[in-house]
Amino acid sequence: MTTFSLNNYIIDLLRNNRAQSNEVKIEPKDDHFNLYSLYAERQHSQEVVYRTDTPTLIMCLNGYATIAVKDLSVKLETGNIILLRTGVSYELQIQDRSTLIVKFKMRPRYSWQAELSSLHLAHDQEKDLVNLFLTQLNQNGYFCFKNTSVMWPSQILKQLIDEYVHGSLFMWVMARNYFNLAIFASLRMQKFVMPTSRQSKEFKDRLLDEYISAHYNDISLEQTAKYFGFNKNYFSSMIKEKTGKSFVDHVDERRMQEALRLLAQPDVSLYDIITRVGYSSKSFFYKKFNRYYGMTPAAMRKKLFKEAKMNLK
Repeated sequence: MTTFSLNNYIIDLLRNNRAQSNEVKIEPKDDHFNLYSLYAERQHSQEVVYRTDTPTLIMCLNGYATIAVKDLSVKLETGNIILLRTGVSYELQIQDRSTLIVKFKMRPRYSWQAELSSLHLAHDQEKDLVNLFLTQLNQNGYFCFKNTSVMWPSQILKQLIDEYVHGSLFMWVMARNYFNLAIFASLRMQKFVMPTSRQSKEFKDRLLDEYISAHYNDISLEQTAKYFGFNKNYFSSMIKEKTGKSFVDHVDERRMQEALRLLAQPDVSLYDIITRVGYSSKSFFYKKFNRYYGMTPAAMRKKLFKEAKMNLK
């Protein structure tokens, strides 16, 4: 089932269901399948409060929505997913009619920690990454992956929805492995800051990459150093010493990641991308992008669309 067909299937399901609930259950082809249950969310202008009874993955198939967890607001765009642990209250708001939200509600005895910890991880870095992810998930109650619709994890989850609706042999085994694959593929793309013993307490408490992610489109070394409580020159030297990259390198890296994400969205123009990621000069942006990815933004957009079309076959 292509993305277009999948979206239309869910739209028809929501349109034809007359239940008053905002959540509409998607019935599985195989009645014995119980790894997770799927629900589609209706469009509603008011915030709706939920509490997770089981570990839950929420995916934005199309459009955008806002989720509030523990007074923190998270914007979900097409391809984004958010994982919630059991017992977490959250508010979901869907204002755009084109928005499609699908929820994977795992079976009651399912555990993110038990599932991921049971798998063989060959390298210490992989173990550290999974542990950091699980720690943040347990502490915050949620974890958001800013995937796009053309990225591999999103394609895997769409395939899982398709398998759920149509059913097939070995569905339970394949669904479990595909689900884990979607999580690990998302983790591979996620940019974590791994604290080290060399970092000062102040720098450890306020991670540089988190600050840059929140301010990359309007940021300076001076304001960042002030935020962390350091002298500008000392802060610049400290970043280079501890990370092996300059402050500008960190900012450019985050801007390039965001530019790549936006290039995968056909409704965002190149001009909008340049301004949204924080560059004022088109030629300067093109120079940075070509140095980082080895091709022009236009060539990269064409490549992303081609890959997406191939993945959807």
